[in-house]
Amino acid sequence: MAQINRLTLAGNLTAQPTLRKIGPDEKPVVEVGLAINKTWTDSHGQTQKRTTFVDLAVWGRSAENFFKLCGKGDNVLVEGELSLGEWVDKQTGEIHKKHRVQVRAWSFLRKASKRAAAEVADEAEGHDEGPTFEPMPEENAAAVDEVVF
Repeated sequence: MAQINRLTLAGNLTAQPTLRKIGPDEKPVVEVGLAINKTWTDSHGQTQKRTTFVDLAVWGRSAENFFKLCGKGDNVLVEGELSLGEWVDKQTGEIHKKHRVQVRAWSFLRKASKRAAAEVADEAEGHDEGPTFEPMPEENAAAVDEVVF
């Protein structure tokens, strides 16, 4: 039986991305939330709204670029796989579980925040290249399985 674990999501970042280094190799990772808004009209003609919040993890060079280019509220497209993290609360001994998307590739749907755009303009002076679809390097794929939430 075939099995597929692939997600494509578009939404707005819920916070300013933060970059951390994890493990002895100090792999870069950005963990941030994505808000996905849905609006529809119900059978009574009333407009309904629902927001789904999804946690993301972006790794390696892609994480560094994501951190530099993205800001709170930016509209992004991400592709990745769903993973389940499990950890034990050190104080209570309670087991916690949490789903998140391990981002393999991402792209802007809306231009980057002003802060990031200014930084990129400084770095890319003389280049016409904008943000591109950033695939996760294969050497970082193994680190996804080693992450403790």
